[in-house]
Amino acid sequence: MQRSTWKKLAVVCGLGLGVTMMSGEQAEAASTPASLDVSANVVAVCNINVASVAFGQYDVAASSALVASGSVTVNCTSGAPYSVTFDQGLHAASGSTVDSPARQMANQTAGSTDVLAYSLAYGGSAIGGSAASDISGTGNGASQTYTIDGSIPAGQAVGDGSYLDTVVATVNY
Repeated sequence: MQRSTWKKLAVVCGLGLGVTMMSGEQAEAASTPASLDVSANVVAVCNINVASVAFGQYDVAASSALVASGSVTVNCTSGAPYSVTFDQGLHAASGSTVDSPARQMANQTAGSTDVLAYSLAYGGSAIGGSAASDISGTGNGASQTYTIDGSIPAGQAVGDGSYLDTVVATVNY
């Protein structure tokens, strides 16, 4: 045999011996556990929506009050206590207070100073802006709707036109 053939044979044998030695060794698997914390913070959140109290046509000669209803819908995080308060409106009468609002709608006709008195109630009680006259509840994660009843007393001598007021309803939580 030639010398280069012996070298090749020695290399091939050496490789075979190395492979045999490596396959005889056992590789041990290892593991180390670690805890992965997962967390979140849920904050109390409330949303409020309103449906207007639209009285329609008021007859100054009618002998009974004109009534209409609207609503307030509150959606709060489950378990969150809340209250809904109402301000006096944009055109409150002189002497009106948060606890005893004297609400009025103003005639929108240019130059008119006429106002039309009205009241708002929930569950038969007048609503104002204090804890004694607000709506309260506890959130359940779903919409909770409250009917707001409005009344315009009969016998108000006012001119024709479109009357409007804006009352701000606020959810406190």
